[in-house]
Amino acid sequence: MINYSRFIEECNDLTTSVRNLIHGGELEWGPTDDIPGQHKGDVEVDDLCIDFFVKRGFNVFSEESGFTKSFLSDSALTVVLDPVDGSTNASRGIPFSAISCALIRGDELLGGYVGELTNGSTYWSLRGEGAYWNGNQIHVQARERSLSKSVVAVNGYPPRHLGWGQFRAFGSAALELCMVASSQLDAFVDFSYSGLATWDYLAGVAIIEEAGAFAKVIDPQRLLRGDFFGGRRHIMAAADESLAGIICDSLPKMKISQP
Repeated sequence: MINYSRFIEECNDLTTSVRNLIHGGELEWGPTDDIPGQHKGDVEVDDLCIDFFVKRGFNVFSEESGFTKSFLSDSALTVVLDPVDGSTNASRGIPFSAISCALIRGDELLGGYVGELTNGSTYWSLRGEGAYWNGNQIHVQARERSLSKSVVAVNGYPPRHLGWGQFRAFGSAALELCMVASSQLDAFVDFSYSGLATWDYLAGVAIIEEAGAFAKVIDPQRLLRGDFFGGRRHIMAAADESLAGIICDSLPKMKISQP
């Protein structure tokens, strides 16, 4: 039986290996012939991560390779993995990308880990044990928030200005969700045409919830959790439910259109 509290320690070790691989200068970041938008570097990092987790008794559901069974035939724990969230940034030397690992058992979200691949920052949570940034427990700062003074991260292109004070588009949803959890950002909204897959957002949502922030699915009749292995969703997160409501009130008036 796997002690899932060791999951964070395992992720720390893996993140160090991934960071060394990326910054060793030997990865090729050209496109693959298999999946649009996939880089050869994504596949090489994915191979490292899959080998790491399955040998330690975890199943893996990865953006790059789908579902891989653990070496333990009865393993009930699965890691939902994005080996390099923000791989376009990584391929161009833009210092904003991360490994994203969510731990699930059946329909339970047990924890999340997001490891930044340039400066070494780590965010993690385990259910009921709080959220942590570089080993220090975090909770969203209690303060009065108005949208007009908020800094909001976006994925995709917003159809119109929502009334925020400022916005940012960093290119890694996992890290941007963590930045809401740590009060560096006030909110995050996904405006992309196709939405986000679980490997993009699930670890960040686990950290968001343990930090006392708020996350929801924008799409009507879609659940934040339920189908961990399929479908895409438009996600938003905010430091508190009040700010989330202000943002969501304007969303039905907008249509996310295909570029």
